[in-house]
Amino acid sequence: MRLDNRSVARLMLTSGLITAYKAHMWHGSTLEVLHTIVSEGEGGAAVIQRGMFLNFRCTSQGGVPWSPGTWVLHDV
Repeated sequence: MRLDNRSVARLMLTSGLITAYKAHMWHGSTLEVLHTIVSEGEGGAAVIQRGMFLNFRCTSQGGVPWSPGTWVLHDV
């Protein structure tokens, strides 16, 4: 599902679980920041593992690497 701000979300329709979210970034592309892995556990039960990816490695126009140190969430 593509959102109005050009971000992309993937949903598991049977449960409404958001399984992936790619946020629209300042550089015009998207970057996956939320991921969920659903697998089968013992006895056929669903095992849900979630994670956030916030370890961005950026490069300035001069080629100098940098990483943001603080985060602010808007319109959650």
